[in-house]
Amino acid sequence: MSTSGPTVMEKQAWEVVGQRLGGTVASLAVSPSFNENNLVLAGTMAGVFCSEDRGKTWKISNEGITSPYIQALAFAPNVANHEVAFAGALEGGVYRSDNGGETWQQLDFWQGAASVTCLAVSPNFADDGVMLAGTQEDGVFKSTNRGRTWNSANFGIMELSIQAVAISPDFAEDQTAFIAGGDGLYRTLDEGRAWRLVDRGLDSMAIQAIAVSPNFAEDRTILVGTEDMGVFKSTDGGTNWQEANSGLDSVSINALCLSPDFAADSLAYAGTAEGSIYRSTDGGATWESAIEQDSSVLCLLTTGTGDDDIVLAGVHREGALRADGDAAHWEPAVAGLAARSLLGTALSPNCHQDGTLFATSLEDGVLRSTDEGVSWEPAGAGMEEMQVASLLISPDYANDTTVFAATHQGIALSADGGQNWEASNEGIDEETQDLRVLAVSNTFADDRLVVAGGPGGALYFSRDAGQSWERAEETFGEEDVIGVALSPNFADDNTLLLGTFRASQGDYASTITVWRSADGGEIWKRILVHATGAQWISFAMPPNYSGTDEDYSNFFIATATRFFRPMWRGKNLWVGDAIGEATAAVVCLAISPNYEEDTTIYAGTSRGVYKSADEGLTWQNINEGLDNKAIVSLLVSPNYAEDHAVWAVSLGGTVWRYIDA
Repeated sequence: MSTSGPTVMEKQAWEVVGQRLGGTVASLAVSPSFNENNLVLAGTMAGVFCSEDRGKTWKISNEGITSPYIQALAFAPNVANHEVAFAGALEGGVYRSDNGGETWQQLDFWQGAASVTCLAVSPNFADDGVMLAGTQEDGVFKSTNRGRTWNSANFGIMELSIQAVAISPDFAEDQTAFIAGGDGLYRTLDEGRAWRLVDRGLDSMAIQAIAVSPNFAEDRTILVGTEDMGVFKSTDGGTNWQEANSGLDSVSINALCLSPDFAADSLAYAGTAEGSIYRSTDGGATWESAIEQDSSVLCLLTTGTGDDDIVLAGVHREGALRADGDAAHWEPAVAGLAARSLLGTALSPNCHQDGTLFATSLEDGVLRSTDEGVSWEPAGAGMEEMQVASLLISPDYANDTTVFAATHQGIALSADGGQNWEASNEGIDEETQDLRVLAVSNTFADDRLVVAGGPGGALYFSRDAGQSWERAEETFGEEDVIGVALSPNFADDNTLLLGTFRASQGDYASTITVWRSADGGEIWKRILVHATGAQWISFAMPPNYSGTDEDYSNFFIATATRFFRPMWRGKNLWVGDAIGEATAAVVCLAISPNYEEDTTIYAGTSRGVYKSADEGLTWQNINEGLDNKAIVSLLVSPNYAEDHAVWAVSLGGTVWRYIDA
């Protein structure tokens, strides 16, 4: 039976519980009609954010974007509506918007979705349709049809990791463009058909930023920022270069920008890896400090020096900084900019009493909230820099305050609610310490059972609350373990579910395989194989589940764009349905603690939250009030029978709560 369409339930709307403002802003772009529409776009690890008040406040604008790590943004000049914009994403290629960033459509790359690091649009775009995209490891791609299709344009390029790209403002006449790579600066004089290394005065330095004068046809001026040698300037179109570091105390330059009125005001800005922003009013001949702060500056833009103009800087972890045109006074510009990551989340079994949640973060390691997600703080010294893949809270947390973390260095264990952590890797092979997933027995207080999985089919069992580990004999074809779940009644039925991922090899497509054991992990059976490049899986097992060796009823699986449910109770036959939109990624499942009575399942997707009240047969969206519908985590209150509370975490770290009453 197919799922229902995305109808809205007449229920209470979602409310924001808490937001972690800031996050890494890797790119900025200003509308060609900025003086009329005040529009600025910011690219973050949580997608695109839009500001319609000159960078003061932001709102997420990700509709249509499926690869949220946005590294590059650009508006198309000289088009009729001035609202054509492009976004470049890691592992996502290029997206196009025809309405100023409100909605996006992914464009075609003939080699698949490249990891795009930088974009440049021809100033004559309305006529020639030319764009250049630099990529992380595939060099330069060129489009001549307004981004509809892309082809490789790497002739002459030796180093294919591209950091920056810029097109001459006089491109229609001079056909000139520049790209920056790890081995120096390249220039083309024929629209990208061939590139030549420009090294007279640069000595093959690593270039990280390029700024071309808006008056390039006359002044032939270009500035480049280098990894460790500061700023260099050319006044002959890029043939010869001179150092331009007077006044710079830092010489690791990540970002450069020039005023649109550069011919008149000679205004330039430089941002450094150490966090300084420098200002020059003589075209880069001398520099003075505009602001000193601690976060690396990744991108800059200025609209000029007038009273209504602005300067914006995107920085690492802390969001954006904003100043008026004179750059005299800077302030954080993070209102609404929730672009920090909260990935895996774990809820205290007594959350309704202690308010405790834990979360993993790409920027901050492990975080803890004691007010149901309103505010967050680092959980324990030493975990801030850890790469934490998943978290697990003891079912007996009220008594033992135990938390487990699967990290790139094995298992970290805290016995005091996250205040202090210690490695707990006895029995874990060094080559498989990059662990990904965790599961715990519901009777942990008695059996002390924890399960951990990782790369190469590594599956470990601990029967002493994580103090020591024993590896399972089964290696699952050395496929990476990406999910594990224990039956809610494991003490009686000994049932585990496991998900593994195999990358594509030759003629074999990438697949996820689901395995089941009914004897505590000794013998495993494949129960489902699904061809997909997705590397996540979510299991949902009702509290009343009590499987036997031949019983496949009443547990559910989500991966890629499918929700899998048993077709026939007692048989290993599965139906894979989309939930809502056919292309929506089904990221996570959560099941009602009162499932035996209400048969309720929740699904977090890239298009919002859906609810089924009939064992997954039909679904309805419950997205009222949910402004950011890209869901990364979903939790149901342990006290659901009384409070009916559901928590969702959306991409960027906003925590939402819904009362399903």
